[in-house]
Amino acid sequence: MMYKIGIFYLLICQSAYSQEVVDFKERIKARFFSQNNNWHSVVMMEELNIERNNEITWRNDSESYMIEIEFEPNGASEFGVKVLLNEKLNQAAIVGYQLNSEHLFINSLNIGKADSVNVVGMFVTPMKIDRGRVKMHVFVDKTSVEVFGNDGEASVMSRVFPKENTTDWQIFSNGRVKVMKLIVWELK
Repeated sequence: MMYKIGIFYLLICQSAYSQEVVDFKERIKARFFSQNNNWHSVVMMEELNIERNNEITWRNDSESYMIEIEFEPNGASEFGVKVLLNEKLNQAAIVGYQLNSEHLFINSLNIGKADSVNVVGMFVTPMKIDRGRVKMHVFVDKTSVEVFGNDGEASVMSRVFPKENTTDWQIFSNGRVKVMKLIVWELK
């Protein structure tokens, strides 16, 4: 099932968790505003509990976007977002946080090959959890992914070389985590 919300499409897999899907859809708010005669789209959501890998995939019309997301871990040791996602090609850049090692990371190993070394790979930087929460600002375009953690305390960047361009992304977790805030901005 697919729903269009502003520039974003929400793909929902029906499952035994259909009540959670309905609750999630009701919490989404699309906002549109104009700044200097350029229209911007924003999708906002608050307080979504995630128990395992999320079955909700987002798709938007823009190749450049920013995901602002705030997590409150509740048993999960790793969580974040998969961007430039193409499940049929097993392609994604994974942006996340490892709670046990206190690292912010980007894993771009499955997002294409580069001609030079050290361009794609697993990139990590130390970052402490802040008052029980992890904030991420993830910037995505067709050739790079960059994340700023906890309002700029840490940052990681990776070049990406997708086999096919995609604007799909999804939230992931290996345990229980609460998404306290989610805002997605179209970038021009």
